[in-house]
Amino acid sequence: YQRRVHGDRYRAAYWKDLIPTHGPESAWKHSIFNQLFSQLWNKTPILFTTDRWWKVETINFGAQDAGGPYRQSIAELSSDLWESFCPLLIDVPNNQLPGRPALRMPNPAATSPLYLRQLEFLGRLMGGCLCTNEHVALDMPPFMWKMLVSTPVTLWDLKGVDLVAAKELLELVQNPHNVTSCGLLVGSGQELSIKLSNGQTQKLTLTSNDAEHVVEAMAKARLEECITQVHAIRKGMYSVVTESILQGLNWRDLRVAVAGDPHIAVDKMKKCVTVQNRSPQTEYFWKAIEQMTHTQRSNFLRFGTGRTRLPVRLQVEWQGSSLDHLPTAGVCNNVIRIPMYRSADIMLKKLLMAVEMCGDIDTDGDRRRGDFDLGQA
Repeated sequence: YQRRVHGDRYRAAYWKDLIPTHGPESAWKHSIFNQLFSQLWNKTPILFTTDRWWKVETINFGAQDAGGPYRQSIAELSSDLWESFCPLLIDVPNNQLPGRPALRMPNPAATSPLYLRQLEFLGRLMGGCLCTNEHVALDMPPFMWKMLVSTPVTLWDLKGVDLVAAKELLELVQNPHNVTSCGLLVGSGQELSIKLSNGQTQKLTLTSNDAEHVVEAMAKARLEECITQVHAIRKGMYSVVTESILQGLNWRDLRVAVAGDPHIAVDKMKKCVTVQNRSPQTEYFWKAIEQMTHTQRSNFLRFGTGRTRLPVRLQVEWQGSSLDHLPTAGVCNNVIRIPMYRSADIMLKKLLMAVEMCGDIDTDGDRRRGDFDLGQA
């Protein structure tokens, strides 16, 4: 069932640069996520149960897909889901609070048939993660993962999405007669609406103006503000894995299986990265890794494997090339080859230059052609 797909990174980047003049819609239309969706939506969901969902052929890059470009395409579509031009997801309101991790949630406004199909396609990808070792690097609050496994959610769970709104609603549950002074409420009489996470408002369904009834309707609206989008994602997941399997998971298991581990700690890396034993270069390598930020470690993993999160399988080897050279990667074989630099500081500098400047898989194609098939490294 493996499908061959075409992708154009240059086209995606070109339209992303044109957002100021052409708007976010064109950037989303030409994104890697949407390019893959357009080619795979009408294909059988069974392909997501295979070890490898598709084989990539992309334009203007020289590589043959033996695994590396495939994994990189998943990383790229995951990255698209974090972009502000993505209409399917929004930042949770808590992202505006200091010290909070960046999280995304389904956009309550993503209600068009196209957007719901794209959310269903996202669900297929997430279901595929349960069948394979792939990950869609999507961080959502526990509230959303609970909904996906049909675990009831409460206003206490809403705190992980919108702390300010959750506190207001919890206070109103205790003192419903203060509802008229609630900042979430818009309108008067029975023409009342509540502010949602995306800044828009939703009309409340009221049968009376009783304060307790109004508060109950407000809580219901916020707890179910993206229920339509969650149903679409869940439908996509059910097309790949059975409902009993999904509901047999707790939300934490689902989160790790789908999104991987976003916290790339050094001790976790040591369990996944095998380093050729050579002193003192091995010690320099781990000292360099320790000095990297989580983002830099994620880029390092992507440089060597095409994946951005743990767990991965990665081999580090030493090579006798000039110390002026940068490290190189064989992504399809999950290997990084590093010159034998003479200090941890030089090791760190050269690694960061390589992973930040040479993140794309290329150089294997016939450069005399007008375009290339992206597929390997």
